[in-house]
Amino acid sequence: VISCNEITAARKAEEQAVRLDPSFTDARLILAVNEYVVGSLSFGWRLVAKLNGFHGDREGGIRQLQAIAQTGILNRYDAQALLAAIYRREREPQLAIPLVQALLEEFPRNYLFRFEEVEMYSDLGEKQEALRVLADIDDLRCRNSPGYAHLPAEKIQFLRANLLFWYGDLDPALADLKQVTRKAGSLDLN
Repeated sequence: VISCNEITAARKAEEQAVRLDPSFTDARLILAVNEYVVGSLSFGWRLVAKLNGFHGDREGGIRQLQAIAQTGILNRYDAQALLAAIYRREREPQLAIPLVQALLEEFPRNYLFRFEEVEMYSDLGEKQEALRVLADIDDLRCRNSPGYAHLPAEKIQFLRANLLFWYGDLDPALADLKQVTRKAGSLDLN
């Protein structure tokens, strides 16, 4: 758990780095996250944050993250991942998908980005596209592709079951869940 003092120290260090070199976009990552988080709080919590020296601007934080994602060197990928999560939270998965796909190009072994892509397509109502990505994940797993070789099939089945359930395809969802529950004692779905 990160303390308030650590957050404040990190923010102050980034503010100092920005003062030394305003063009160093990467130095704005913590500032951008701070802006977004504090700006997203309810009025009462924003007031408490302001009294403790934290100021926020949700849109300003997003703009800063966009700049880091586009021009950053050290924090580019972190900013892309954070932006994808924020866009999903803001119910704008269409903005998150290109970011997740760009991350997949850089980190093709990270199946978590593919799982997120499934969720984004599902949020958009694009069931077939979400199922296609799940099929791609399963294909990579079956071919023992790096990063996917040890991915349990049940994790894919669980995600597919949830997807199908939300689309009202209850029989295939149940079939997948039955497969998943056969290994319920040893499967970690996290």
